Amino acid sequence: MGVLYARSGVRTIPIFKKSVTEGENTNQPRASVPDVYAHIIENLKMAETMLYTRTNARYETGRLSQEAAKTLLAKVYVTMASGALKGAQVTVLGGRQRETVNGVVRRIQPTATTYTKSVVAGHESFDAAQYFKLARDKAKEVIDMQKAGSPIDLFPRYMDTWAIGNRNKGEHLWQMNAITGSEIFGNFLSYHYVGYLMANGSIDGALYAMSDHWYELFEEKDQRITEGVQHRWRMFSNAAWHYYPAKDSLKVKNSGTVPTAEGYQPTDVYSADQFHTAKLSKYAQVSDRTVQRSDMPFPFLRYAETLLIFAEAENEVNGPTADAYEALNKVRRRSGASNAANLNQQQLRSFILQERQRELALEGHRAWDIRRWGIYLQVMNAIDIDANNIIKRRQEKHLLLPLPLNEINGNTAINENNPGW
Repeated sequence: MGVLYARSGVRTIPIFKKSVTEGENTNQPRASVPDVYAHIIENLKMAETMLYTRTNARYETGRLSQEAAKTLLAKVYVTMASGALKGAQVTVLGGRQRETVNGVVRRIQPTATTYTKSVVAGHESFDAAQYFKLARDKAKEVIDMQKAGSPIDLFPRYMDTWAIGNRNKGEHLWQMNAITGSEIFGNFLSYHYVGYLMANGSIDGALYAMSDHWYELFEEKDQRITEGVQHRWRMFSNAAWHYYPAKDSLKVKNSGTVPTAEGYQPTDVYSADQFHTAKLSKYAQVSDRTVQRSDMPFPFLRYAETLLIFAEAENEVNGPTADAYEALNKVRRRSGASNAANLNQQQLRSFILQERQRELALEGHRAWDIRRWGIYLQVMNAIDIDANNIIKRRQEKHLLLPLPLNEINGNTAINENNPGW
């Protein structure tokens, strides 16, 4: 949905309401932000009436369902609402990830910073209160369907979510499926996010992972880090056993006499470099980790997000109600985390956004979450340069994706790219 983040008065993307083969003019001008949203909503409303529910005998596992369409529609509404909200504050745990002391670079803890959000350009005409209510009501429809018997509930334990036998079932409302080893239908998710196993058992790949700052968002016994993060692996460069995180150094040192759940050994090593990050175990749940192209299905939409959308919207409509807490805490309890409680509206807003960061890690949400809340530039520029020396500074142009040149060159109604590109 990045193309929706346009400056006020700037057009976004062309809308094709029928195919070119049906006579649609190929040279469509770029539509306004409200027109794009209206088209998306029109199609999702149609989808939620035409798709089968998960309880319908004609529903086929792996297909999109009415529950998925309703959740996606709720997500569109909450995106419009959060983008349009004026003057709200959001607290984020983040900031600089490293510092240099006496010539030695070391990683540092996240800090809490409160930002006053901007209205996302193009969203000025939307009534935030109206769309938060629409988001809340639509997400509640899905929650009510689950309570009435739809098999879309959360799995009992967090890692159950990623079991091969649970693909396209339960809370998985929409997954992009793959075929292991296939040059056409295999993907590199497991290879890039957790690494594939080489002949000697060491890993290669694992180029993308979560930072120490993300790891520090969790309670100590939260399954999303105790089981959801790879704590021990053999490095491709030397096949030595390495551990993560650094703060487990004492556990590693004493592991010869006090066995650990992670299986640490006193000889395990750590280095504060780009290879020692939080690699997510969910992407290791594939049929064969010895191939680069695997069958890891990408989780586009989960019922956990339905609950978090409801909690976010309910908090904006009615404040920190019992219903908002129940939806949020259902996600937390599944992972063994404690219940959130006794927060005011601003604190709960920030907590829910943070819970999305915890629960939906590496599922393609975080950048768009802080964009739709109008705090993207502030949050990214507070990081500046991350722990692995990667520049995170952003400019206003990064609120938009650039249009592909073939779109510009092939459409006479488009004569310029997005600002800054």
